[in-house]
Amino acid sequence: MILSSSGYILTNNHVVESSTSITVTVETTGKTYTAVVVGTDKTADVAVLKLVGASGLSSVSFAAAEKVVDGQSIYSVGNAEGTGRLVTAVGTVGAVNQSLAIGSDEASGSENLSGLIQLNSDVVSGDSGGPLFDKSGHVIGMVTAASSGSSIVTGYAINIAQVLKVANAIEAGSTSSEIVLGYPAFAGINIPQAISAEGVPVASTFAGSPANKAAIGEGDVITALNGVAMTSANQLTAAVQSHRVGDTVNISWLDPQGVSHTAPITLVAGPAS
Repeated sequence: MILSSSGYILTNNHVVESSTSITVTVETTGKTYTAVVVGTDKTADVAVLKLVGASGLSSVSFAAAEKVVDGQSIYSVGNAEGTGRLVTAVGTVGAVNQSLAIGSDEASGSENLSGLIQLNSDVVSGDSGGPLFDKSGHVIGMVTAASSGSSIVTGYAINIAQVLKVANAIEAGSTSSEIVLGYPAFAGINIPQAISAEGVPVASTFAGSPANKAAIGEGDVITALNGVAMTSANQLTAAVQSHRVGDTVNISWLDPQGVSHTAPITLVAGPAS
């Protein structure tokens, strides 16, 4: 959804999660732009992007404090099945204030979302991030999920009031434990599911990444960051992302022979979180 004529746009976090480059095509003009991540909130499944060099775009119209009710007529628009063209799905509201855990084929983990609008409409893969309209054409939600494993499709959308609360905070540059502005700091370490009593095992490092340049590689075990012991993948990720892109940190590790190493690395911008 286009938020402003200057190219701020709204989508689900899981649509852009783990991406390193993003392009966006405006359907009405056919013009394609490079997009940068302004900010994301994984827990709310919201992301705000900026189209580089965009101007004069037509933004969507949001409902003014409209109450969504069971049975009301709705329609949604999305890139159904990833065909590259917008498709409209017509239906009704099945229920409101629903809660569920939502996963993605492309992103890791899941989000526990609440206050969702349940849809009786043909929502499919690729519709995520698209607008849910009332019969007057005002946006009342952002489509974010559809049920799987059943012949009866049930879609879900996040109420637009919840979405805009997060989006407005991102555009204002507000940070929190949930909101990440821009791209997170990145060391370039690929961490397997295996657990090590000594620290965080390394499956590999990305070519040209800070960790790779420090000669960290498969079979090594990360033991500390800035002198703080690392005992889990989540702890290491959080520790790295607590820093800014361009910060230099000291990383310690054991090689497969058990020899200890410590080296400074300068963090770079990583994939969208």
